[in-house]
Amino acid sequence: MYAGRETEMDEANQDPENGNGLYTLGLACCIGISVCGTYSQQAQPGEIRHNAFLAHLADGPAMERTWKSLESKVDRAKKSGLMGLRIQVCVVDPSTLREDKEMRWSKDMVDGQRRINDVYISKAAGLRDGSLRSGVEVYRHHINDIVDMRITRDRIMLIAKA
Repeated sequence: MYAGRETEMDEANQDPENGNGLYTLGLACCIGISVCGTYSQQAQPGEIRHNAFLAHLADGPAMERTWKSLESKVDRAKKSGLMGLRIQVCVVDPSTLREDKEMRWSKDMVDGQRRINDVYISKAAGLRDGSLRSGVEVYRHHINDIVDMRITRDRIMLIAKA
């Protein structure tokens, strides 16, 4: 479908410099987080450095493990000199959940989704060494608009209707 490596639900992937990119499909209530950065120094001969990261976090028992996997990959790259992080988070807009064609959402469920969104938007912002949330681009989509996320070979971060 898209060029690059697919990131499945409950998975966090990384792509090396000059890699083909990353993508994930079918974000509805799941949260997508993409991160791209640059290195200030040239890579050493034979050195493989990652500068693009994508996670597909599904609400459930693997959500925090998936987050920790993404965080670990980004932190490892930062220790190798990755900087200038650009972060994009894709979440469902909780105000649209009552319009869901697939299920009925109670007020508690809507509030829970809002809390989960806020937690992971804040965690994503923390990847920027504690920078403010304003450093994160947040895309909120309608519950009935399933979306895909991708990072191109040129490290352009895109979100499009599936």
